[in-house]
Order: sequence, then structure tokens, then C-alpha cells
Amino acid sequence: MSAPPGRPEHDNAGFALVAVLLFLLFVAAIVAPFAMAARTNWLVAANRAQQDRLDGLADAVLTLVAMRQLGTAGVATRQSLPLNSQPVVCKISGYLVTAELQDQTGLVDLNAADASTLATGLRALGVSEDQADDLAEAIVTYRSYEPQSETRGAEVEIFGGAKRGPFESVIELSDFQPLRDIPPAALYATFTVHSRLGIVVSSRAPKRLAIMMENAASPHADAGASRSPTAISVAVEAPKSPFRGHSAYLIEPSTRRDRPFRRIEKLLAARDETRDIQSQVTCPAPLSSDIAQVLAGLGP
Repeated sequence: MSAPPGRPEHDNAGFALVAVLLFLLFVAAIVAPFAMAARTNWLVAANRAQQDRLDGLADAVLTLVAMRQLGTAGVATRQSLPLNSQPVVCKISGYLVTAELQDQTGLVDLNAADASTLATGLRALGVSEDQADDLAEAIVTYRSYEPQSETRGAEVEIFGGAKRGPFESVIELSDFQPLRDIPPAALYATFTVHSRLGIVVSSRAPKRLAIMMENAASPHADAGASRSPTAISVAVEAPKSPFRGHSAYLIEPSTRRDRPFRRIEKLLAARDETRDIQSQVTCPAPLSSDIAQVLAGLGP
């Protein structure tokens, strides 16, 4: 018996439909990874753009704070900003801007301080009493040109050995074996190479270091007029954003009339989640107004 009329055409149509579906599945399997990769790249680029925007905003605020701190304008603001790492918090248009200034005369100078003052600074970092004394002697040996200092702190392991010359950067402390696990940002918050004083100006010292200096009766002094280098750190948090912009530099006054300050060194970001909220300072009105203008200039 022969097949009913039209049956072969129906079978061919069904086969063609299956073939088209298989082809579409094949194409989708090839295209899908590229589509996912494109979306991933777009998300990365969008997030990077948002992070760069906040970092740029933080850097703009840092420049503003530096101009007010070391420039000829904004004398009243300069007098009202703390110089001992106490956070200055500005809440403007939903943004949270936090600025910290640290006058270097409020830190322990690695090249000028004696062993006793160095040991006090190390204890402020959490180093034990005995180890702090040994490390302080090792630091003196490291920076000293005197051959007779060879035996002082000799038991402390130093990567590369004693330098026999002054510290050029605080990060050199990471070469001392007992200090290798301490975050660099914490080292910079206690020590400096830019104070050039053998004493610590207690009113410009971070709270923990100031307390340690008082308790240890280490050499310290009250603040006077200062044009010393200052570390400035600015963090910016945008409304409903998981990102946090940051900029931090060590700056010093400039002798050029067209540039009131210059950047000496880029510093690392440090976020202290345990900081006492009550230690924060409310943003002075002149600074708040200037930051608001910066935010307005950036647009949405």
C-alpha cells in the first residue's frame, strides 16, 4: 500500500524544523560565552569607573585640604583642623568625606630620636617591652656610622644587614624581622623621617602614641608654630555605593609662590574599624562649603 498523499512533505518539514533548532542551539552555545564575557567586562569597567571617580574626588579634596593647611587662604580653617590624625568628618549631599592630618613633628623620627623614644614608639605599635628595647637599639645601629655600635641590638635579624646610614623611608622598618608582620600604614602612623626632631610634639601625636609618651616620660614638647611636612589622608564614600575612594600623600610647604605645597610621598590606605567614633571632629563650615563646590562640579 502506498503512503498517503502529502506525507513525505510533512516529514521533510519536521526534519527541517529540527535541523533549524539544532543549528540555533549550536550558534547559542558558541555565542553565549562571548555574551557573558562582554557583560563581565562591562561590569568590571563600570565598577572601575565608579572607583576611579571616587578616588579622583578624594584626591581633589586632599588638594583642597592641603591648600587650606599650607596655602595663604583659609587661615581660620587651618587653625581648626587637628594635626594628630583625629578624623574630620564631612557629610555633604549624601557623601561621607573623612580627612585626617598628621603633622610629622607628632611622630617619632627614626633618624633623630634616641633609643628610649624609639622604644616608646615601638610599644605604641604593640611591641613587647623587652623586644621594643632590643629593636630600638637595632634601629640606632642600623642608622649609625659608628663601628662601636655593632653589638647593640645585634640579636635582631635585619634583612640585608645594618645600613650604616640614615633612614630614607619608614618602610625600611619592614626589613626588621619582628616588624615584618606590622602593616606599613601602622608604621607610618607612628614613625617618620621628616620631623628631624629628637622629641615628639605631644599635642600633635596620635592618641595612643601621646599616652605612651606621657607614661614613659619620653622627651616631648608642646606645639608651637609649624610648617613641617604633614600626612593628609582623605576617604570618600558615595551614597548607596559599596566603593570607597581614597587618596593619601605626605606633603610639605613649597617655596614657590605659585604652588603652596608639594607632594613628597604617596601613602597607603589605612582604615581603622576600631576607631572611637566620639574622637571625630565635625567638618568646619568653610571646608564643608568648599567640598560642596567640588561635589557640585563633578556632577551626578
